[in-house]
Amino acid sequence: PNATHPLASKKKAKEFLVRILYVEMLGHDASFGYIKAVELAASASLYHKRTGYLVCGACLPPTHEFRFMLVNQMQRDLTSTNVLECS
Repeated sequence: PNATHPLASKKKAKEFLVRILYVEMLGHDASFGYIKAVELAASASLYHKRTGYLVCGACLPPTHEFRFMLVNQMQRDLTSTNVLECS
């Protein structure tokens, strides 16, 4: 797939979020990437969704405004008919 292929951009976003996680673990601010974490948590792919939730859980502070979007996505996932999204 080329760089404009949606799967390639999701793969790049996942790689970006893993790097964001490392930056945060080193004690630096990486809040510029939080929106990508929330976007990936809303992905249809469970592989990407898992990474988005991991970064959100590890990096988003409890008072951050993106928590509302994340909670809405969690509610959608919990009411999903896909068994894998609910577990």
